[in-house]
Amino acid sequence: MFELGWGGMSPTGDSLEFFFGSQFTNEGATGEQGYSFNASGYGNGDQFNSGGADDLIAEAKTTFDSQARNQQWASVSERAYLDVSYMTYNYDRVFWPHAANFSGAIDGLVDPPFGSWETQVLNMYDTDQA
Repeated sequence: MFELGWGGMSPTGDSLEFFFGSQFTNEGATGEQGYSFNASGYGNGDQFNSGGADDLIAEAKTTFDSQARNQQWASVSERAYLDVSYMTYNYDRVFWPHAANFSGAIDGLVDPPFGSWETQVLNMYDTDQA
């Protein structure tokens, strides 16, 4: 079983790496080595997985209007959910101190900060200028 942890893989916070066919590395078929964020191979167009959300993702990646893009990413998430490319069995609710309604909020953090939170905070509050 593949356990998916939702992390900050993309600068826009989208799910591109997990669901875009181009992010799948099939080392057995090509001999090409690489790291595959898309471990299920979703959207790669093989005989088992002919559709996916590649067309929706490609469209969302090139949309500049933020409201339209958010709607397109919602469609990508819905399509991937309905195709059951991954099975969610646990969803932790994590709170990040980046919103004004959170006690002790820190402005300027990218949402979600994930693994880079400490680095972002240190860069924002680093008073030791070289």
